[in-house]
Amino acid sequence: PVIINSQLSSHSVERFYDFVGCDLLVVNEDEYKKVKEFFNCKNKRQLSSKMKCGLCITRGAKGSTIIINDTVLDQEAFPASVVDTCGAGDSFISMLACCDFVDYPQETLQAANMWASMFVSTSKETIPTIFELKDKLGL
Repeated sequence: PVIINSQLSSHSVERFYDFVGCDLLVVNEDEYKKVKEFFNCKNKRQLSSKMKCGLCITRGAKGSTIIINDTVLDQEAFPASVVDTCGAGDSFISMLACCDFVDYPQETLQAANMWASMFVSTSKETIPTIFELKDKLGL
């Protein structure tokens, strides 16, 4: 799958035409608002449809939302004792890429949010393991 982390801060909003048709576009809340306005859409579902791709909106400590095949799913963030936020977004996206977000969007969102929560709760000398993630998710 082609997963795009938008990074709007380093691109103009017109660049989003290049992302039409990707498998999953990941944006934060501010980017979502700008892209929604640029594409003249009223809501998340309409933007996902217009861009012909899945859409994931990260909301930091509030969790995230994924829109896949016209279905909108939300996932609350998991509690975290934040040690270092560096890499939080990258850890979230890495878990999205490791999971089947098309057939299991809710489980994917849960795993990505948990992984990011675990990642920011550790110093970067030691990072969480997949075994710890599975334990936290009860797998």
